[in-house]
Amino acid sequence: MPAELLRLPWLDWLEPSILLPIAAMALAYYLVADGPLRATGGDADPADRGRGWMAYAAFAVLYLSFGGPLDVLADASSFAAHMLQHTLGTMVAAPLLVAGVPVRLWRRVVRAPVVGAVMRQLVRPVPAILVFNALLGASILPAVYDLVEQNDLVHLLEHALLVATAVLMWWPVLSRVPELPRLHPGLRMLYLFADGMPMIFTMTFPTLSSQPMYPYYAHAPELFGMSQVVEQQLGGALMITLMHIAYGIAFIVAFFDLKNGADQSRIDPVLVAVRPDGTAGARRLSGAAGGGA
Repeated sequence: MPAELLRLPWLDWLEPSILLPIAAMALAYYLVADGPLRATGGDADPADRGRGWMAYAAFAVLYLSFGGPLDVLADASSFAAHMLQHTLGTMVAAPLLVAGVPVRLWRRVVRAPVVGAVMRQLVRPVPAILVFNALLGASILPAVYDLVEQNDLVHLLEHALLVATAVLMWWPVLSRVPELPRLHPGLRMLYLFADGMPMIFTMTFPTLSSQPMYPYYAHAPELFGMSQVVEQQLGGALMITLMHIAYGIAFIVAFFDLKNGADQSRIDPVLVAVRPDGTAGARRLSGAAGGGA
């Protein structure tokens, strides 16, 4: 291990300001989703079966991203580590929450008087894209970046807002809630394409810049022999690449959903019936007469 890595405060990943809130959220989720406070009744959804691990995985990713050793690297000397934090939180944890939290719990949120009203506005495609990309873009501005890194409370708030807006952004792609359903597969593909464009433009600046952009890292130790500029360029390229891998996977899923839907629409459904004499007959569900067997 390089000497500069040995000098980093690795025990900081145990800091309570990150560990305790995420542990509290995971415990609260367990109580209402699987534990003694679990609601039973008619709004249980069979589609939730087999998805329980997703929400718990999301909490684990959140901690590993914002409270684990990756956070030590980001705070000490690595812009690339910070971009990886943002990517894991928004492209892994957020979609896991949208897809994994039971429908009955999301419906409580959607039906809440204030939160539900705000959510119904912000999960529409255009606001979802604008809000998420605006916050993500602002987070890499040098002045904002330095403020965040020097103030723990602002840093925590930034991470929480990034994940929250990422949940809104992924909602039109992954929602299973009838009141706010996901988009048609074709529209999903257009949405994902549009959502990926702003970040390419934003991350072009740190990726292609030949000058250091972040004063916070001016006196940070170099890791693995990389200068601040090279490490900055690596962070920008890493974020663009990993984000678009996530969008690409969702795009491919939407494409096959669209293809399977088109294939299904070309199937001419046939209703098979048994005549009184025991022979089989068939007619088209569209009402056209079919031939007897």
